[in-house]
Amino acid sequence: MTCPLPKLIQRLIRTLICAARSLQRRLRWSEIKKIIVFLQRMAKAGSDECPISRGFPSKSAVDDFDICKLNPLPEIKKSPHQNTCAASISEPLVLQPATNKGFETAAILALTDCITDSNLKELIKDRLSEIDDETGNIEKQALCAVNLYDEINTFIRSYKGKNNEQLEKILSRIRSELRHHHCELIDEDTWNPEHQRAVAIAYTLPENSTPIISEKKSTGLIVNNRLIRKQEVTLQKSKI
Repeated sequence: MTCPLPKLIQRLIRTLICAARSLQRRLRWSEIKKIIVFLQRMAKAGSDECPISRGFPSKSAVDDFDICKLNPLPEIKKSPHQNTCAASISEPLVLQPATNKGFETAAILALTDCITDSNLKELIKDRLSEIDDETGNIEKQALCAVNLYDEINTFIRSYKGKNNEQLEKILSRIRSELRHHHCELIDEDTWNPEHQRAVAIAYTLPENSTPIISEKKSTGLIVNNRLIRKQEVTLQKSKI
């Protein structure tokens, strides 16, 4: 004789399935079987609703269980003043995915502590504080990170000091953090008006010549395949 599943266990399984769906993950049948076995072991042995010998279900009880036959849970409407801390056992548990905390600046800050120039160190720390954003606004954080990236690049080109090796590590970390958040730097050497803006133009090339970038200014930015800021360059081109 197949041992019927207690209504409480059915409700718990439906709750687990709802939680899995909220996380965009589907429970495998093998996992559901393990859940059934675990919950039935916790059931009271010898109860009228589920007469299980010593708390263990029979194999047929698990194999015959059809999750599709479970009645759907009724929709529970909550008032805005209802206490959400004490949830009903029949209410599906909805697990929210972890919120995006945005850029992690701790590793960059650790690299900054190794810089010997105190003024440069404080400058980078100030810029890192601008990147930190409790709202997790990736576009805002990415723009601040790119501004810091440009400042460090300018410093490296202008000064040949002992801190440059550490600054290169910071640049590498910024690039890694940008990639992690699906941000792409626009740092191209050839003229592309879709991704670049000419802030100065010198008409010095022969007629019908291909424009040439003479100097790169600020780096551009793409976030989640959306253009946020064009790369700024100075351009050489012909008048015709």
